[in-house]
Amino acid sequence: MFQNIHKQLPNIKYCFLENGQYSESWEAMHMLPKQTYRAFEILEGVQIFPIHFGKFCLTTHEWDEPAKYALQNAENIFAGQIGKIYTLSECVGKKYIDKSLYD
Repeated sequence: MFQNIHKQLPNIKYCFLENGQYSESWEAMHMLPKQTYRAFEILEGVQIFPIHFGKFCLTTHEWDEPAKYALQNAENIFAGQIGKIYTLSECVGKKYIDKSLYD
């Protein structure tokens, strides 16, 4: 799917991609964290904005595990404070993960 998106829209810079609760058995409905970062690679984005995480726990992993995975695996990432509204200009080109997501 992401290869097709990249073919049709080859210049996506900012990738807002799901990085939330997951389970191997939900793979058809929710991407696994490793799939989120693979999608970012396929899209050849400049910056990733993980979304759809940090609300509550739906499975056996900790609620903040996707954010921790993001911290460990993404170089060009912006994951702001949960509930805070940001303008795009506040985020673009800044590597930031709100530390309260994983402390």
